[in-house]
Amino acid sequence: MSWINRVRNALPFTKKETTAETLWHKCPSCGEMVFIKEWEENLSVCPRCDHHGRIGPNERFAQILDAGFILLPTPHVSEDPLKFRDSKRYPDRSRPRA
Repeated sequence: MSWINRVRNALPFTKKETTAETLWHKCPSCGEMVFIKEWEENLSVCPRCDHHGRIGPNERFAQILDAGFILLPTPHVSEDPLKFRDSKRYPDRSRPRA
């Protein structure tokens, strides 16, 4: 038995408990405590003062896009999807004219 298995088996694993931080959300505008389920059902808007909370991009996508949407892969910066060619080089174009 390796030492990592002995250490891992000796550590007590506890179940994540529901605490006040996971059940309630404090509105930054009015300071009221809002039940987190009510906050999420109201799409991150305080039901007391109508303050709109911040949401991440994944939540925003879930709100405005249909279910089953697919994110298209974005091209890397080094790729040139338009195959753009210019008549002058960039350093020549960026020099001030005398």
